[in-house]
Amino acid sequence: MYQQDYILRLIETVGAVFRRMVFLIRNGQPAEALEISREAVELVAETDIGLIDALTAESVLSLLSAGGTLDAPRVALLGLALRRRADALEASGQLTEAARQRDKAEVLLEAAVRKDPDVKEILEGLG
Repeated sequence: MYQQDYILRLIETVGAVFRRMVFLIRNGQPAEALEISREAVELVAETDIGLIDALTAESVLSLLSAGGTLDAPRVALLGLALRRRADALEASGQLTEAARQRDKAEVLLEAAVRKDPDVKEILEGLG
């Protein structure tokens, strides 16, 4: 029950951050969107963004597999956060880093859906 409540609160919080990022990008403020994306990634991953950036997608999956079980909802949210971060990077002209973030995001999203097909609802709800 606690885990489910935590995930629901996290989805709500991250969803608000994503909406703010989209607004900032559309209004020509990609640097601000990029800073907010950092906060979203750190919130979901519960670690510093530098670590997430340094790790491969496979290593991030290991990090989020506490006790040997992949935390599919958190992985899905992190994948979405990295995807939104890639949008902000792209809007600020950092195309190579945007592509790297997007690739990592897709690996995470695929792994989350493979582990728990129900996370598609989270993905659809947060777009």
